[in-house]
Amino acid sequence: MKSLKLLTLATTALGLSFVTTAYAKEAVARKMAAPQDGSNCSLVENANIGINFSNQQISLSDAKDYMSKKREEVEAAAAQMGIEDLDFQNINYSIYNHNNGGCNIQNSNSNFYQLNGNMSFQLQDSEKATDLMEKLGDLGYNVNLNMNAYRQCQ
Repeated sequence: MKSLKLLTLATTALGLSFVTTAYAKEAVARKMAAPQDGSNCSLVENANIGINFSNQQISLSDAKDYMSKKREEVEAAAAQMGIEDLDFQNINYSIYNHNNGGCNIQNSNSNFYQLNGNMSFQLQDSEKATDLMEKLGDLGYNVNLNMNAYRQCQ
């Protein structure tokens, strides 16, 4: 029984030394990562949100206007939430001609164009990013959110 108590005590001490060692290593790593020149560092967070839409039947002449309207919808949704700092990074779209593979099908709109597009933008206020993502989802967009944090030293 005495040896079992000693074994338990030894195991506990070993476990505590491992935890203490892990915390010590983390503290050393933080100290090593700190700037040595006395510069002031802060953590900067950015939220990148992307939306996409596909299989939109459209005429060729309306494609650019369609994308402009989508951008305006996003800006309006953000403005309703008090977000004014959207920085659009990317606006892409592709247009495909669908002609039913050359088959002549009676009484069908066999020639039409299909638009697939996406937009991405950066938002400095990462606290509001998830709320904006939810709002855009409610508007019918497929939405993804990427968060990025990095240290910026001056």
